[in-house]
Amino acid sequence: MENKERRYEELIQEAKNFLKSNRKHIGESIRTGERVVVIKFTTISEYSPDLAEAILETPEPVIILLEQAMDELGFIKDLRVRFSELPKTAKTKVREIRAKHLDQLIEVEGIVRQISEVRPQVINARFECPTCGAILSVRQRDRKFVKPSKCSCGCKYDFKLLSKEMVDTQYIVVEESPDLLESEKQSTEINVLLKEDLVDPKMQKYIIPGNKIKIIGIIKDIQTPLKVGSKTISKKKFMIEANNIFSLEETFECLPLSEEDTKEIKELSTDPNLFKKLVESISPSVYGKEEIKETILLQLFGGVENKKSGLELVRGEINVLLAGASGVAKTTILKFASSIAPKGKYFQCRRSNGNISAKTIKYFGESSLEPGIIVLSNNGILCLDEIEDISKKDQESIYNILKDQSVEIPKVGTKIDLKINIGLLVAISPKKRFYNCVPFTDQINISKDLLNMFDIVFIIHDEPNEHNDGEIASRVLQEHKQEVNAESIPQKLLRKYIFYARQKIKPVRTDIAIKEITKFYSELRQSNSKFSDVYINVRNPESIMRLAEAHARMRLSNQVDLVDARKAIELFTASLKSQGGLDPDSALEKYPEN
Repeated sequence: MENKERRYEELIQEAKNFLKSNRKHIGESIRTGERVVVIKFTTISEYSPDLAEAILETPEPVIILLEQAMDELGFIKDLRVRFSELPKTAKTKVREIRAKHLDQLIEVEGIVRQISEVRPQVINARFECPTCGAILSVRQRDRKFVKPSKCSCGCKYDFKLLSKEMVDTQYIVVEESPDLLESEKQSTEINVLLKEDLVDPKMQKYIIPGNKIKIIGIIKDIQTPLKVGSKTISKKKFMIEANNIFSLEETFECLPLSEEDTKEIKELSTDPNLFKKLVESISPSVYGKEEIKETILLQLFGGVENKKSGLELVRGEINVLLAGASGVAKTTILKFASSIAPKGKYFQCRRSNGNISAKTIKYFGESSLEPGIIVLSNNGILCLDEIEDISKKDQESIYNILKDQSVEIPKVGTKIDLKINIGLLVAISPKKRFYNCVPFTDQINISKDLLNMFDIVFIIHDEPNEHNDGEIASRVLQEHKQEVNAESIPQKLLRKYIFYARQKIKPVRTDIAIKEITKFYSELRQSNSKFSDVYINVRNPESIMRLAEAHARMRLSNQVDLVDARKAIELFTASLKSQGGLDPDSALEKYPEN
């Protein structure tokens, strides 16, 4: 007992010495208007390895000790200590958490899967002893309310509750990030408890389903109810009580770029063969399919969100549908696009189990949002493979989300609308194989309403071709050599280039580009009576303009010029030709050159 008390005295003195030595730095680290101080763990470990080790091994009492020391030294009263920059030894994966980690401070990364409502929770309660009148304070650490077990006078019963100290709390479920998983392994989830400032409104922007976060926290074990037949039993599970959270979200807008990155990007933009090199960098393992690669490239750059009269928003993201039988590299293209795009997600629809948009479930006895793959991909690009395998209900859900650019989330007693901003890249296979004599819409399992939400549709035909077949076979057989195409751009630089363009470049539509697209659309409507509303309708001019805006972005141009409009028209024309929806005798076959 004496050793324990001596150790405690040593630690509190060590904590005070550390705080005195770093008073200025710690004072500057206190969040403005808050009772929170963020301390770099590296600063503590450099000053006192013993104190740093104690924080990792027994974080809860040592954090309380640090907070008490701050009170005694005259810092802002009731400060909460948060840590950053934990050592590598404290970093672990969710699947690797074991009993040895209990009550230790660790760091994990993951994706927010579910969120509960913000609820008040008692953290401290004051009681009065009925015998001697002493005031007893009991710290509440778990969900179960705890009363005093005994007073110093010997009394054990009938303690009178005087007051409760409450804080806001929220439970979330965090799932391992796919990039941390080994192949074929299923992701593991863990419950995380957030308290006090971690559930403030400005922190809630990180706690959105689909966002990737880093959590520093203490491993706990909790009892959860489990129904077995007619009985309910308790089951122990690991939980993290968060000390701090950080956003690791990599959206198109937030990737940090250095001065060197910016210089390299601007130099690349002046390359006369820029477009060709960028296209060569899209799915380099896939031979040919140049027009499809060009379209995917422009989808990654994206158009510009615009406002119509009445403040109605016109989306900027480009939706692409690739249709073709098995073996035409649709999956390869989708997986590549998902690896380049921020928040890019690849998803096989046959595994959807109805979890496309979002649903609510009961979590800790409360209503909780469980997002579907569309919500998880918000502000990114979603690549849906084998869309023909999803239900009509899921197709309708996707259509409504794309049309309204929002998803309705039911919650207890109300509903909320979550704004959705995604580019959709979809692959679909025909019911049997594609026949030119049969309407395209009759050969695929997708509704006309949903089909109309795609800006551009390509059918990938698999016709025998001696030259192409030889090139494809050679490319497949030599792929293991991982030869680098001299014309392609490294994937890391490609990502930075796309991010920079989307952050900095918002091209404005010019009259000449508008006139060119208007002329094309008008001629297209008049050129051939065999077009159906599925292919040619009033949405098409905006679709073509989005492609033109993306091409302008690719050039790092602040305005959409004639060259951008013509490239967009060229790709849209190629799309119609692939669908058999363009008369070979039409002058539009050679548009826009004539």
